[in-house]
Amino acid sequence: MIIKDEYSAKFIPKQTPIFVQNAADKKMIVDQGFTDVRVLGINTPFKGITITKTRGQHGSDEMYSIPIIAEKFGDVMGFVFKAEGYKTVFFAGDTIC
Repeated sequence: MIIKDEYSAKFIPKQTPIFVQNAADKKMIVDQGFTDVRVLGINTPFKGITITKTRGQHGSDEMYSIPIIAEKFGDVMGFVFKAEGYKTVFFAGDTIC
């Protein structure tokens, strides 16, 4: 289930680059009028920074083995920022380690 953030959709300029985790999220954001929506992959370049999507999940492997729970929890990701001359940064989205 994807929850729309109506406040952000109204006030963020529509040409702002937005990075998402999959095609379904891209469609939802594009449907809100945004024009520069990109699905993250491995080594996605952006203004001298390399962004890499990492896998994550909301719960345990055991929980995700139950289809109805896995569907309800949905997809989640983290991402890594790398840039020449800077430390690498990892953001662990809405996940557990």
